[in-house]
Parts: sequence; C-alpha cells; structure tokens
Amino acid sequence: MQKIYAIGVGGSGAKCIEAVTFLHAIGFYGANCELNILLIDADQNNGNLTRTQQNIDKTLKCYKLFQKQFSPFMAEKIQDWGVWNPLEQSVGRSFEQMLELRLDDPLRSVFEVLYGPNERGMDFEVGFRGRPPVGSAILGTLGIDGSSPSRQTPLERMLNDIQNTEGATGTFIHLFGSIFGGTGASGVPSLAKLIGDRLKNDMGHNIEINASILLPYFDFEKPPEKEKVFAEKRFFNLNTQAALKFLYEQSKHDAIFKNIYIIGNSAPKTYSSKTGGEEQKNDAHFVELYGALAIKDIINHQNDELSLTSSNDTQIHYVCRRHQDNLIWTDFPEGDALKKSLGGAVRAAYMWAHNFSLELQAASNIGPTQFAIGAPWFPRLFNTKSAKKKARGESLPSITDDDQIQCIRAFDLWADSFLIWAKQLSKSHHRGDRLFNLAPIQEKAQEKSYQEKLSRVVMDQAVSPEQERQDCIDTIKNNLADLNRVQGDGVVGLVHTLFNEAY
Repeated sequence: MQKIYAIGVGGSGAKCIEAVTFLHAIGFYGANCELNILLIDADQNNGNLTRTQQNIDKTLKCYKLFQKQFSPFMAEKIQDWGVWNPLEQSVGRSFEQMLELRLDDPLRSVFEVLYGPNERGMDFEVGFRGRPPVGSAILGTLGIDGSSPSRQTPLERMLNDIQNTEGATGTFIHLFGSIFGGTGASGVPSLAKLIGDRLKNDMGHNIEINASILLPYFDFEKPPEKEKVFAEKRFFNLNTQAALKFLYEQSKHDAIFKNIYIIGNSAPKTYSSKTGGEEQKNDAHFVELYGALAIKDIINHQNDELSLTSSNDTQIHYVCRRHQDNLIWTDFPEGDALKKSLGGAVRAAYMWAHNFSLELQAASNIGPTQFAIGAPWFPRLFNTKSAKKKARGESLPSITDDDQIQCIRAFDLWADSFLIWAKQLSKSHHRGDRLFNLAPIQEKAQEKSYQEKLSRVVMDQAVSPEQERQDCIDTIKNNLADLNRVQGDGVVGLVHTLFNEAY
C-alpha cells in the first residue's frame, strides 16, 4: 500500500490539491494507493481554499457510498486531515507585534530597514498578501512538536500518522504551492524544513519529501487604491527568483527535497484582483493539473526498480509543451493514459449529469413501472413490478429507497463540481477551449439539458462519421440492457457501469 501525503500551501497549493483529489477519485494514481490530504493557509476564508474543501467533502461522501466496487471510481482510500492556519493564534496582531521586538532590540533597526511601514503594520486576516519576506519571517518562528493530542495541529496529527507508517513501502510527502505569491513562496520551503527536521530528529527516520512548485502562471488586475499591501504582479518574477535561489541553497546543503517539479506558463491568465478572502476564487488552470501529475511520476519511479537511484541529491524536473499556442493530450506526461482516465471520467460524469440523473428523476416522478416501458436498461438495476431477480434471489432496490436517493444526491454534487473543474481547465488556455468540449456545462444552472452525443466531449481525437453516430448515450443504454454488462445494482451499479463503459 502506497501512502501519499499531499499538502497544499496557499491558494495555488489548494487548487493543486483539488486536481489531486479528482485524479485520485477516478483512479488515475493506480491501485493500492491511499491519499492523505492537508491544506495549509494563513487566509482561512480564501475562496480557493473553500472550494477545494467543498470538493474534498463531496469526494469523501462519494467514497463512503461508492468505494471499492466495480470500476476505478472511488476504488482507493482517501483521508482528509483538514486545514491548518499557522496564524490562528495571532488574530488581530500586526506583523510587528507578532515578532515581539523591543524598542531597544538590535534587530529592530534591521526590521525597519527590511520592511516598510505598511508591511510592518499589516495584519494577517487574509494571509501574507503576496509578500514572501513577511511570510518567511513568521513561518520561520514556528515549531512542530508532539504536544498533547488535544492541542495538536492538523499538521502534527498527520505527522504522527506518518510515524505509524514507518517501513511502509512507497510512503512520501508531496507539497504544492506557488513561489511568486505569499503563502506558497514562504510556506513550501519553510514547512518542508520543519517537517523534515521533525521526522528526522524526533521520529528517527527519513520520509521522502517532494514538491510541485508553480512559477507565475497568472496575474492580477490592480486592486482598489484602499488596499495598501497586496499581491503585485511586478514583484512576481523577483519573488520567483528569490524563492528559486533559496530552494537551490536548501537542496544543496540540506537535501530536504528528493524531487522538485517546477511548472509554469509563459502566457499568464489574468484574474480579477481580490486580496484574499472569500472573493479570491480563481478558476482551475491546467498548470495545476501538471502539478498534480507529479505524484503519478513519483509512483512510477518507485514502482520501476530500474529508475531508482541511490543519489541523495535533489532531482529537479521540468516539462515542456510542443507549442505555446496549443494544449493537447500528448503535451502531458503519460498523455494517453491521462486522456483515457480523465477523459473517460468526464464522459461518465457528463452522461450522468445530462441524461441518467434526469432519467432517474423522471422514473421517480412517473413511477418505475411506467418509466421502465421505454427504458429497458432500468429493470436491470432497479425494482419494478416486473423486475428481474438477482441470482441469489434478492430483490433489486427501488429508485425511491432512502439509500438510492442519498447516492443520487451525492453523485449529482460530485459530478457537477468535477465537470465545472474540467471545463475551467479546458478554458484556461489563452486560445480558448482545449482538452474538453463542455459547452452545456453551466455553473449554477437552474435546469440541465438532455444531451445525447459523446464523441466531441473529449477533444483532440479523430472521429469517423460512423464512430460519431455510435458514440452516444443511447448506445450506452443498449449496453446497460445487456444484463452481463451491468456491474452491481441500483445507483452504485449504474455509476460504476457508466465509468467502465465510458473509458
């Protein structure tokens, strides 16, 4: 059993964890793979953080209902360790107050030279506001210890769990964060050292620590004049240069990281300026998907004995697209496998959201017996007056059973969020839709439209007229009517069968 401990630091780190969560949910990371998730952010109301938390929660609810059945969907365990705000004990205190420098302290003059008046007086209600020097100074004062369980932070609880996995094959920690903003740039290097020192000194063993580092891939419009301290895009390159230099020195002397994946995009996406808080909720970006794919690369290296190295040096990894003005599946590491897994999952969720979920609602409204007359696939999964009995003589579930309604609601929420995420990925390229064609997907839509065609949902694939005619939801329904192709019964059986048929 491989145990992955994925830690998202800051807003961009949280968005990478969103991608990691979805990839794990659809089985992309493979079998016998347990995902552990922790989010770290000094801005606890950050919109990116909140959305990721919501999608983790939807995934956990689906895992409880659909786990380890008949398809890659929800096949492997996922554990959420929550959110840690390293500044939760410092609410209402300014940067200057937190450092507790006396008037006669020799360091005060240095402090006043390094930080301007606005920075010295800034609070941390919305995090570090794109200021890595501020974040590094604060995070550098933190410690991680094994205090009593009632006082332990989510990070400390996760580290205790790692301690209990000592000797488990394939266990590793992976941090995600940007290095051009505030929390990620200051947090990833600082937290990696804290974690590495704790595991090595207090627990007596080393655990592989890796990181996906995001270079500038978006910028902001200028915020209102009332904002005195905010993330400024003119500092992004300077912040990046300083952070990379620090990481280089850290890897050269301490060798904290085993692998560092450096990912960016030279055509940045422009987002509206929101200095933290609930309104800082940026759409998903394909750069975050690249960051999440690093976990798969590490798993592959661990499983391939020929690729293992005894070197203690930090390995730096890069990836390059063929053309900046395009984004196709083969631009990704293991692009064909990603296209099959992620593309198939999008097709399955699309079939559900824009057909099968609507069909089940209709069956509930008009009654299963009447609905089954025009839907020969329905009696293979649900009870009707003329329902087929399962081999062991038990009745099929009714569409109105409480557990079936619970499964429908849970997968409705997950599929909607997954499709919105996939659509945002496809639209994040500066030339418009890539990877997926999800025009019918509308966020906060009051009603969903029925869809039938599937051949154009996943882009970048040649489709003949005959394939286009056959690749439709009606074909899937005909397959469902074949009892031998149905995996399980009820909503659980339907969802897993859709995933198997979609790939």
